[in-house]
Amino acid sequence: VTTMEGQLLQSIDAEKDPAKKLVLLEDFAKKFPNHEAVTWVLSHIQQHYLTTKQYDKVLEAGMKSLSVDPTELSAAHNCLKAVEALKDLNLVRLWSTQTWQLARRNLQLKKPEFGDDNDVAEWKQKLEYARQVEQYTEYALYFASLQSKDPKVKSNFIELLEQRNPMSEYLAQMRTAHTTVVRQVDIEEAVAAAETQFSKGE
Repeated sequence: VTTMEGQLLQSIDAEKDPAKKLVLLEDFAKKFPNHEAVTWVLSHIQQHYLTTKQYDKVLEAGMKSLSVDPTELSAAHNCLKAVEALKDLNLVRLWSTQTWQLARRNLQLKKPEFGDDNDVAEWKQKLEYARQVEQYTEYALYFASLQSKDPKVKSNFIELLEQRNPMSEYLAQMRTAHTTVVRQVDIEEAVAAAETQFSKGE
């Protein structure tokens, strides 16, 4: 006999309309929060909100997913994308770090000793995905540093990336951008000082 959970999962799988599918997904997450398929369900909910640019709901679904499975890397990755879109630099720093830590943990997954070819293929996919996400977290710091005109904020992002990966391809670009901003600030301050002197001289 097919269970209620099984029937609902079949309905979700068969539904082609994104809005109707979302209703079914959220219904499942509410009714069966401890079911083994709930991370799969939450992942689809989160992806829907990311596609429709409802970034607060992306974070909500991501945090639910991570509370069920703290190793769910895609949930953290999507949360990072959401806070980037919101241009919240503090949250970018936070989610970049959390996502990076998860990616590092996934990179340490051991190759299945007694698994079949499918298990090994899945393990390889997880490692490749973790590598890509790890690199993305570095890019996120680089991109965030470009969003700020505050030399201190830029400097903080550079330090964070240096601690994380001193060999990162983004470090040199970040340093160049940082030097440009510092020079710009110096020039602006020099111009302001000159204007003050000039107005005093009048």
